[in-house]
Amino acid sequence: MPMRMRRVRRTDALRRMVRETRLDPAQFIWPLFVRSGKGLRAPIGSMPGVSQTSVDEMLRDAEKTMKTLRTDAKGRVRIIEDCVELAREIDRLLAEERRQQEFDKQRDAARR
Repeated sequence: MPMRMRRVRRTDALRRMVRETRLDPAQFIWPLFVRSGKGLRAPIGSMPGVSQTSVDEMLRDAEKTMKTLRTDAKGRVRIIEDCVELAREIDRLLAEERRQQEFDKQRDAARR
């Protein structure tokens, strides 16, 4: 009987891991434009979401980004844990299938 691998799509973390490559703006280089002063942020009209910032504002942005990256890393750990769980389940199913095949062989040999 063919084995259907739907378990791979069981959780959102596993679905993200096995999906095709996707580009997201978050994966690109972070454009930083520094201007002198303190507490300054001037949006760049031709680059939505990008601003000229003073060094102190840039540091705040970097701290916020690091917190986000740490959160993402925790999500990746959960993905790894899900993969380990999935691998154990697949191993258990394969062992069960091998036992069933061995049982079937012995039963067929006894019938002959």
